[in-house]
Amino acid sequence: MFLQTSKDLANTVGALRKDNFKIAVCNGTFDILHMDHIELFKQASEKADRLIVLINSDASVKENKGPKRPILDETNRSRLVDAIKYVSYVYIFDGPTPIPTLDIIKPDIYVSGLDYGKDCIEKETVEKNGGIVIPKIGTKSISTTSIIERVLDAYGDK
Repeated sequence: MFLQTSKDLANTVGALRKDNFKIAVCNGTFDILHMDHIELFKQASEKADRLIVLINSDASVKENKGPKRPILDETNRSRLVDAIKYVSYVYIFDGPTPIPTLDIIKPDIYVSGLDYGKDCIEKETVEKNGGIVIPKIGTKSISTTSIIERVLDAYGDK
Protein backbone atom coordinates (compact mmCIF):
# COMPACT_ATOMS: atom_id res chain seq x y z
CA MET A 1 0.00 0.00 0.00
CA PHE A 2 1.34 3.39 -0.99
CA LEU A 3 1.36 6.00 1.80
CA GLN A 4 1.04 9.50 0.33
CA THR A 5 1.74 11.84 3.25
CA SER A 6 3.63 11.85 6.54
CA LYS A 7 0.21 11.91 8.24
CA ASP A 8 -0.76 8.71 6.37
CA LEU A 9 2.52 7.19 7.52
CA ALA A 10 2.04 8.22 11.15
CA ASN A 11 -1.57 6.96 11.19
CA THR A 12 -0.58 3.63 9.64
CA VAL A 13 2.29 3.14 12.08
CA GLY A 14 -0.02 4.05 14.96
CA ALA A 15 -2.56 1.44 13.87
CA LEU A 16 0.17 -1.20 13.48
CA ARG A 17 1.55 -0.43 16.94
CA LYS A 18 -1.97 -0.60 18.43
CA ASP A 19 -2.28 -4.11 16.96
CA ASN A 20 1.19 -5.03 18.34
CA PHE A 21 2.72 -5.59 14.91
CA LYS A 22 6.50 -5.67 14.65
CA ILE A 23 7.64 -3.22 11.96
CA ALA A 24 10.69 -3.62 9.72
CA VAL A 25 12.03 -0.88 7.47
CA CYS A 26 14.52 -0.66 4.65
CA ASN A 27 15.20 2.17 2.25
CA GLY A 28 16.86 3.08 -1.01
CA THR A 29 16.57 4.55 -4.46
CA PHE A 30 15.42 1.37 -6.22
CA ASP A 31 15.60 2.98 -9.66
CA ILE A 32 16.57 -0.25 -11.42
CA LEU A 33 15.11 -3.14 -9.45
CA HIS A 34 17.26 -6.25 -9.32
CA MET A 35 17.47 -9.47 -7.30
CA ASP A 36 19.56 -7.90 -4.54
CA HIS A 37 16.63 -5.54 -3.87
CA ILE A 38 14.13 -8.40 -3.87
CA GLU A 39 16.33 -10.35 -1.46
CA LEU A 40 16.55 -7.27 0.80
CA PHE A 41 12.74 -7.01 0.88
CA LYS A 42 12.36 -10.74 1.48
CA GLN A 43 14.84 -10.81 4.37
CA ALA A 44 13.37 -7.66 5.93
CA SER A 45 9.81 -8.99 5.69
CA GLU A 46 10.85 -12.21 7.44
CA LYS A 47 12.04 -10.21 10.47
CA ALA A 48 8.70 -8.55 11.25
CA ASP A 49 4.96 -8.58 10.73
CA ARG A 50 4.97 -5.64 8.30
CA LEU A 51 7.64 -4.15 6.03
CA ILE A 52 7.72 -0.46 5.20
CA VAL A 53 10.01 0.45 2.30
CA LEU A 54 11.20 4.04 2.19
CA ILE A 55 12.07 5.35 -1.26
CA ASN A 56 14.18 8.43 -1.94
CA SER A 57 12.29 11.20 -3.74
CA ASP A 58 13.55 12.21 -7.19
CA ALA A 59 15.09 15.36 -5.69
CA SER A 60 16.97 13.42 -3.01
CA VAL A 61 18.25 10.90 -5.57
CA LYS A 62 19.63 13.73 -7.71
CA GLU A 63 21.22 15.25 -4.61
CA ASN A 64 22.79 11.93 -3.55
CA LYS A 65 23.65 10.35 -6.90
CA GLY A 66 23.91 13.18 -9.43
CA PRO A 67 21.83 14.81 -12.16
CA LYS A 68 21.39 11.69 -14.35
CA ARG A 69 19.62 9.74 -11.63
CA PRO A 70 17.08 8.40 -10.92
CA ILE A 71 16.50 6.29 -14.00
CA LEU A 72 12.78 5.90 -13.18
CA ASP A 73 10.79 8.62 -11.45
CA GLU A 74 9.55 8.25 -7.88
CA THR A 75 6.01 7.35 -8.95
CA ASN A 76 7.17 4.44 -11.10
CA ARG A 77 9.73 3.30 -8.52
CA SER A 78 7.17 3.34 -5.71
CA ARG A 79 4.58 1.49 -7.81
CA LEU A 80 7.10 -1.22 -8.72
CA VAL A 81 8.20 -1.71 -5.12
CA ASP A 82 4.58 -1.70 -3.93
CA ALA A 83 3.84 -4.59 -6.32
CA ILE A 84 6.39 -6.86 -4.62
CA LYS A 85 4.76 -9.41 -2.34
CA TYR A 86 7.18 -8.91 0.57
CA VAL A 87 6.37 -5.20 0.86
CA SER A 88 3.49 -4.02 3.06
CA TYR A 89 3.83 -0.24 2.65
CA VAL A 90 5.79 2.20 0.52
CA TYR A 91 6.58 5.79 1.45
CA ILE A 92 8.59 8.37 -0.52
CA PHE A 93 10.83 10.52 1.65
CA ASP A 94 12.55 13.75 0.75
CA GLY A 95 15.98 14.77 1.92
CA PRO A 96 19.38 13.12 1.77
CA THR A 97 18.59 10.49 4.44
CA PRO A 98 15.50 8.75 5.83
CA ILE A 99 16.38 9.73 9.41
CA PRO A 100 13.43 12.13 9.97
CA THR A 101 11.08 9.45 8.61
CA LEU A 102 12.63 6.80 10.87
CA ASP A 103 11.87 9.10 13.83
CA ILE A 104 8.18 8.88 12.84
CA ILE A 105 8.17 5.11 12.32
CA LYS A 106 10.48 4.03 15.15
CA PRO A 107 11.00 0.63 13.49
CA ASP A 108 11.64 -2.48 15.52
CA ILE A 109 14.00 -3.71 12.80
CA TYR A 110 15.97 -1.79 10.21
CA VAL A 111 17.56 -3.94 7.50
CA SER A 112 20.49 -2.30 5.77
CA GLY A 113 21.99 -3.24 2.45
CA LEU A 114 25.27 -5.13 2.12
CA ASP A 115 27.11 -1.94 1.16
CA TYR A 116 26.34 -0.32 4.52
CA GLY A 117 26.04 -3.11 7.09
CA LYS A 118 25.55 -2.51 10.82
CA ASP A 119 27.33 0.85 10.76
CA CYS A 120 24.87 2.55 8.42
CA ILE A 121 23.94 6.20 9.01
CA GLU A 122 20.49 5.13 10.18
CA LYS A 123 21.86 3.10 13.10
CA GLU A 124 21.87 5.83 15.77
CA THR A 125 18.28 6.88 15.03
CA VAL A 126 16.97 3.32 14.92
CA GLU A 127 18.66 2.37 18.20
CA LYS A 128 17.64 5.64 19.90
CA ASN A 129 14.04 4.69 19.15
CA GLY A 130 14.41 1.16 20.52
CA GLY A 131 15.02 -0.73 17.29
CA ILE A 132 17.88 -2.82 16.02
CA VAL A 133 19.86 -2.73 12.77
CA ILE A 134 20.34 -5.99 10.90
CA PRO A 135 22.51 -6.09 7.79
CA LYS A 136 21.13 -7.96 4.80
CA ILE A 137 22.57 -11.46 4.69
CA GLY A 138 24.66 -12.30 1.67
CA THR A 139 28.14 -12.14 0.25
CA LYS A 140 27.74 -10.31 -3.04
CA SER A 141 25.88 -7.12 -3.74
CA ILE A 142 24.52 -6.07 -7.11
CA SER A 143 25.08 -2.38 -7.73
CA THR A 144 22.58 -0.31 -9.70
CA THR A 145 25.47 1.97 -10.64
CA SER A 146 27.39 -1.00 -12.08
CA ILE A 147 24.31 -2.05 -14.08
CA ILE A 148 24.05 1.45 -15.53
CA GLU A 149 27.77 1.41 -16.38
CA ARG A 150 27.41 -1.95 -18.16
CA VAL A 151 24.47 -0.65 -20.20
CA LEU A 152 26.41 2.48 -21.16
CA ASP A 153 29.43 0.38 -22.12
CA ALA A 154 27.22 -1.83 -24.29
CA TYR A 155 25.11 0.88 -25.91
CA GLY A 156 27.09 4.11 -25.51
CA ASP A 157 26.30 7.23 -23.49
CA LYS A 158 23.81 9.00 -25.75
